Amino acid sequence: MMAKSEQFCLNCFAEFPAADEICPHCEVSVSEFDQKGYFERLLNALFHPLADCRMGAIVALGLLGKEQSAEPLVDCALRHPIDVPEGLEIVRSLVKIGNPAVRQRALLRIADEHPARGVRRAAWQAARSGGFSAK
Repeated sequence: MMAKSEQFCLNCFAEFPAADEICPHCEVSVSEFDQKGYFERLLNALFHPLADCRMGAIVALGLLGKEQSAEPLVDCALRHPIDVPEGLEIVRSLVKIGNPAVRQRALLRIADEHPARGVRRAAWQAARSGGFSAK
């Protein structure tokens, strides 16, 4: 079996030599990232270059419903404006946030700033009704 020669940084997702303990791009050690909690890892996954990985984190953050995920979710939606399914899933996740003021502020920001009409409309409707409808 051949040893792997490259690994991906779990913090910045850059590729670097497997023998290295510290990512040369973001200077985070592999063991340091291992110390991060589940919630922090999910927030970090919102920066993953693969949409499927981001989507998994978006769904999981929605299930957790923590208000601390509101702004990172909004920022993710705005970083990927052409990914409409991702934007709609972010709206679904935001609806599950327990704090009404935080939820409302996040939904209205997407309704105001997202370039995709369908995502803006879903966020606006969710902000008005407190629920999600992808009509």
